[in-house]
Amino acid sequence: MKASTLWFPAITVVLSMVTTSPVWGRQTTSNPHGSLPEEMTCTSCHSTDAWTPLRGDLAFDHAETGFPLDGRHAAASCARCHAGLEFDADRDRYAAGLGDCASCHLDVHQGSITRTCASCHSTVSFADVNVGAAHAAFPLEGAHLQTGCESCHQTDLGGAFRALDTECSSCHMGDYFSSAVVDHQALGFSTVCTDCHSTLAFRDVAFDHFVMSGGFELVGRHAAIDCTTCHNGPGGDVLIPSSSSADCVACHVDDYDREHSGMGFPTDCMACHDPFGWDGASFEHSFPIFSGAHSGEWNDCADCHQTPSDYASFSCLGCHRQPEMDDKHRDERGYAYDSPTCLSCHPDGRH
Repeated sequence: MKASTLWFPAITVVLSMVTTSPVWGRQTTSNPHGSLPEEMTCTSCHSTDAWTPLRGDLAFDHAETGFPLDGRHAAASCARCHAGLEFDADRDRYAAGLGDCASCHLDVHQGSITRTCASCHSTVSFADVNVGAAHAAFPLEGAHLQTGCESCHQTDLGGAFRALDTECSSCHMGDYFSSAVVDHQALGFSTVCTDCHSTLAFRDVAFDHFVMSGGFELVGRHAAIDCTTCHNGPGGDVLIPSSSSADCVACHVDDYDREHSGMGFPTDCMACHDPFGWDGASFEHSFPIFSGAHSGEWNDCADCHQTPSDYASFSCLGCHRQPEMDDKHRDERGYAYDSPTCLSCHPDGRH
């Protein structure tokens, strides 16, 4: 009786071990990854040592799903994207492939940029930005290349830049109103900055002055001078407006008076000068002094124009002496030894 009492509990223990121990009985487990391809087994990714870490030589190529693992994706754990590790259940969610970044990543641009993430970013880092592609709608040129991002994207924090208005005036209306060189508002200048300026600098001005001024073309020395040389009135007004680019004396009356006052010269400066400077004046003299008998026979204007500052007055008598002239004109009726008579008989300078 005593022996049988000890024997039955022992049988009970042995039977229990056979039922639950992996050594004596086979324990079944379910696949946590859902339905997988037939050729894949547990050992395709796992080793017999432990479920993690995964084998270094995975038999599974993630690129076959349409989503190659490169950059930061190569270092991410499966669970970062497949939260439940049920790959077949996640298949529809990631079916869009590599371009469907928003399925995992929050759009920090809040929908203001319609291009794909990959058009600007790489998988290495969100900070690894192709600036040229990001600024395709507004190419960064000239001074914009030297400008910090936050100068324009002032309310975009942490690099979450939004698409901005590409019109210059959206950033530069303050410059338009505060220009110390020319009062753009008072003169009614266009708010389209590129009508006059380039992206190199505001001082790099190129516009059709002829059209905007109503007929004054900037050529020669006028093309090189500062705007304020002429636009020196209130608001950038021209204090002495000229009727055209040929109306030089409107601005240069002081130059005319200093050099030509009382000389009888026309006030059309272009009759003698060109737009490139006062020096080297060339004009059509009414009396042939550059050809014929008088060519090379004079040194300066005062040889003939002996009255200072009066070029309407002239004299032939400084070179043509009276004894010689009287002898040559002895038989000429109406001869008189004076300059007006000389010119009336010899208008072309010939003997």
